[in-house]
Amino acid sequence: MVKYTLIILAAMLVALAEISMVWAMPYPLNLFFLPVQILVFLIIFDVKRYAWLFVIIAGLIFDIFSFSPLGLNVLVFACLFIIGRFLFYNYLTNRSLMSAALLCLSMIFLYELFNYVKDLFFSGDIISYFSAEEVKAFIFLMVINFAGIVIIYLGLRTGMRIFKKSRGLYEKI
Repeated sequence: MVKYTLIILAAMLVALAEISMVWAMPYPLNLFFLPVQILVFLIIFDVKRYAWLFVIIAGLIFDIFSFSPLGLNVLVFACLFIIGRFLFYNYLTNRSLMSAALLCLSMIFLYELFNYVKDLFFSGDIISYFSAEEVKAFIFLMVINFAGIVIIYLGLRTGMRIFKKSRGLYEKI
């Protein structure tokens, strides 16, 4: 029960941090998409039960702060999770930095594709997606999220090594 509560709080904090802090950053940095980064690591660490809880809570919080119909972001995050798990277990089978980065970039691409389809259905504006500014923003989006996944991956890997070393010291004492 405590683990579920922590996952719910973490999902709420990640979604609210994305909405309140990341969206308020200057132009290239506001393209960083933290929920997908977290979802990539939930897929890699194979914690499906917690990942579904994260998808539902983060999607609902994004639904509250968006102008799209309620439940659409939950549906998009669920599709991202299902497709991400399929890609990871069938094509990107190891837990290396490159597979994490490719998984993150493919999930970001799919998220943008879902946003494109959503805007096509609800506003009918498809021309603005193919302007030079939007293409430049998409390239920045991929670069920023690639750098973010590399930094988070290396930080987690270093943290796990430090934890294993310190745990080994305590076991010897």
